[in-house]
Amino acid sequence: MIIAFLSGGLGNQMFQFAAAKALALKTKQTLKLDLSFYQLYSLNRQFELDKVFKYKFDIVTNRDLKTILGYKVFFHRSPIFRKVCKKIGTGKNWLVEPHFHFYADFFNGAGNCLIEGDWQSEKYFKDFTEIIKDAFTFNLESFADYGLLRRMKESNSVAIHLRRGDYVTNKHTFSWHGICGKEYYVRAIDFLRQKFRGLKFFVFPVLKTFFGFFKRESAFFNTSQQVFFHQNSFARKDVTNGIGGLGTYLQPIQSPVEI
Repeated sequence: MIIAFLSGGLGNQMFQFAAAKALALKTKQTLKLDLSFYQLYSLNRQFELDKVFKYKFDIVTNRDLKTILGYKVFFHRSPIFRKVCKKIGTGKNWLVEPHFHFYADFFNGAGNCLIEGDWQSEKYFKDFTEIIKDAFTFNLESFADYGLLRRMKESNSVAIHLRRGDYVTNKHTFSWHGICGKEYYVRAIDFLRQKFRGLKFFVFPVLKTFFGFFKRESAFFNTSQQVFFHQNSFARKDVTNGIGGLGTYLQPIQSPVEI
């Protein structure tokens, strides 16, 4: 059995699931998801894969965790002891990502284990592209605004995600991720205008508090272009909030251009 420890928002969860799914397929094991992060840490996050996608995700039980981790399950359930355990070594049955880039030994010697990390490299799951794409088929019932969806499908649409929120207010998050400045958006918009005509821009600020600010920044856009600002509802919010490099794995998808 492969157990994937999920953390963060939807984008992180997608990478973590995709890598774990690939590991389970390659080693011919079952995959279950560990959601204890969302009980251990008081962050504004929750498990969202099952709200956005049709795939039936299998959730780990306490018995499963005890089977894989043994006595270390008690460390796993405590934020303080988790840090200590990861520093002194977790053992073969608890694989912690050693660094942010691709880990070449990811598939080596993986028996029953719990894997924990971001795993944000396509190299982990590129051999199982079609299976991952199938798992990431949207559950359209989770999207309340069908009118918006129809307008985007019927036009030459560009979705612009303006991420600030905790990327600005949380010092640790800001130091790790940083933010894209105005110049980035201006250059990206100019790049798309050179390649396509008749574009309609759909802008999704992450937090309501930033909505008015970004709407005033509509000078980003040529006034001859159509610009639509949308405040994010729950399920739609995180779809625009960090999927990033996995955008091409979403179903259905038609010749996407990512910047």
